[in-house]
Amino acid sequence: MREFRLIFGAVTVCVLYDIMVLQTEIRSLICEFMGAFVRFVESNYDIVEGIITQTVKNYKSAPDPEIKGNKVNLYIIFLSLIAVFKDCLGIELFNYEKFENVKPLFNDEAEEIVPPDYYVRDQFIDVTYKLIRSGKFIITELKDAHKNYPGNGIVLILDRKQGFLNFSKAALDMIAEMLPTVKDGDELAETLKVCKTIYCTDNGARQITITGKRTAFYSAYLSEFGDDILDIIDFCENEEFFFKPAEVPRNFVPVLWSNGLCAGFVLDGKGLPNPHINISGLSGMGKNRGAYKTAEGYWRLETKVIFLDVKGGVSEESLRDMKCDHSKFKIMSLKKDGFPFPLFNLSEFEGQNAKANYVLNVIGAAVQLTANQYSVLAEKVIEMISEDSVEFDFHKFYDILPDNNSYGLKSKLRPLVKLISAYTPKNNQYIYSSCNEFINDIR
Repeated sequence: MREFRLIFGAVTVCVLYDIMVLQTEIRSLICEFMGAFVRFVESNYDIVEGIITQTVKNYKSAPDPEIKGNKVNLYIIFLSLIAVFKDCLGIELFNYEKFENVKPLFNDEAEEIVPPDYYVRDQFIDVTYKLIRSGKFIITELKDAHKNYPGNGIVLILDRKQGFLNFSKAALDMIAEMLPTVKDGDELAETLKVCKTIYCTDNGARQITITGKRTAFYSAYLSEFGDDILDIIDFCENEEFFFKPAEVPRNFVPVLWSNGLCAGFVLDGKGLPNPHINISGLSGMGKNRGAYKTAEGYWRLETKVIFLDVKGGVSEESLRDMKCDHSKFKIMSLKKDGFPFPLFNLSEFEGQNAKANYVLNVIGAAVQLTANQYSVLAEKVIEMISEDSVEFDFHKFYDILPDNNSYGLKSKLRPLVKLISAYTPKNNQYIYSSCNEFINDIR
């Protein structure tokens, strides 16, 4: 994503090439638009990644002879950016004449924006992570390198003692196919040496005996990959974490797939006051994408997926890029249809205490109360509920709650009143009559 931020800045300079002095208001608008564009790229990463991949293929099949040297990578990102604007936003940045005028910025004589070798290094690291997670790279310890390995993956040798992850020529060739500016593994290795990502020996590689024969490996520093690389390697190579789809335990949350096997964790709610997963973060950080990827994993496990959409952002259109049959997902729009069932239906509970406890649990889950406030709440709820009550009228309860002598309980409940009012269906036309009916349907 850093490349897009940088190249977007370059495009902005090109568009405003003839303007010598920008007013503060214009600068502010450009920064605001740039931030909005970056958020768009982050929230539509799969689409943008597809455009970049296609741009790389197109350029490699017909390279521009005017773009030479280390600026090729920057130029391809520039072309990708133009394609994203055109295909996703409907904006034409340049006509042909303008575009030709910009191309000299990408020759060897032009001033460097970012050392281009570091683009390759960052892409090399990103692609390596992807290939490890996908199972196309098999990690083995140096002490076990002589063993035979089943499967179709390419073996990387982990040397924990010296802090290296060793790549064969075949591994670098596979990575090079996914990078825009290097033609093969040899060129990738030379580029990474310049960045000091790969340890340079006299002959450029070290000989390791693997599956019975001596093979040349290039040693990349583990420190280049970040702090979590060893955790990911340990996780991916440990078979006890992986299950066949038909063998996953109950309450399993899928996270990682490798060679048709699934790894994840069990969320059974034991010891938790609220057994749910919460994905939090700022706008554009990938919350929806994370939820969609988890939904894809559940689809592969043939598990029913229900979207309880609060803000109205989930739709058939927003799910169309998922790599699964999203038509099997059930979308319930709270913004459009309201709550799927009445929150305070008491017909399924027997006895005054059970009914009162249910109401108190619902309110207590939504509002954090002090001990005094909860004491007042419990007293007033029990006064309104009898053995025969089939429903708790929360709005009536709120209206008769005294403004004074309640330790601020009424003001504390006011946001909940507004929330329930906003999500109550018109004419109380609920999809389900009760919570249990809802749960039985989604199981």
